[in-house]
Amino acid sequence: MSIALPQAKTAVSEEFPVASLALAPSLRHAVLSFYRFVRQADDIADAPHLPAIDRLQILAQISDRLGDPRTTDPLVAALQDVGHRHDTGPAEARQLLQAFVQDVRQHRYRDWDELLAYCRLSAVPVGRFLLRLHGEDPAADPPADALCTALQILNHLQDLSDDRVLLGRVYLPLPWLEAAGGEHRFFDGQPHPPRRAVLDAALDQVEALLDEAACLPARLQSRRLRVQARLTLAAGHALAQR
Repeated sequence: MSIALPQAKTAVSEEFPVASLALAPSLRHAVLSFYRFVRQADDIADAPHLPAIDRLQILAQISDRLGDPRTTDPLVAALQDVGHRHDTGPAEARQLLQAFVQDVRQHRYRDWDELLAYCRLSAVPVGRFLLRLHGEDPAADPPADALCTALQILNHLQDLSDDRVLLGRVYLPLPWLEAAGGEHRFFDGQPHPPRRAVLDAALDQVEALLDEAACLPARLQSRRLRVQARLTLAAGHALAQR
């Protein structure tokens, strides 16, 4: 199926560093191969001009190609090569594909735990990929998971209105919106103190996650990855403050 996608983000236009100069040059190609595969799939899940059934079909086809050793898809082949060389990449990409399928199918979240479960598919695999790529100890997994989750939630908070208007999705728990007078009232743009209370509650959760992630640099063996972690933590705190 041939598709035309809207203007997408690139590795240099993302909110947080992707394959930054802090990473070892020998690993940047692997990171970019992973990123390009995931970016394409994410753009498909977020293509508002495509019916949901078409997006699901394309995502299923991508998943099938990921398991095909004879694939001619260059993005898939590049990611498969990363897997052969570094024993990481395809498995984490499959988890992200599950998140993109969920994006197409699920547009609201019943509670905070359900939103966190989504982040375990949509964000955590990115950090796990970087850790495995650098041969890091599993002790780094929990703080990396917390950091990736915090960044994902910050991204959703930043894009709340756009996600709802363009994609029909709201990444906040429904009971929180109801406590603020309902979804329509929350998004109507008029002064509304309960809206601030909901955002503060979400940011409190983000700050707790960033606190949990603070020990990540100390648990990393790779000097370059420690620098990347510090940069990303700083970016998370800055966006939360903003």
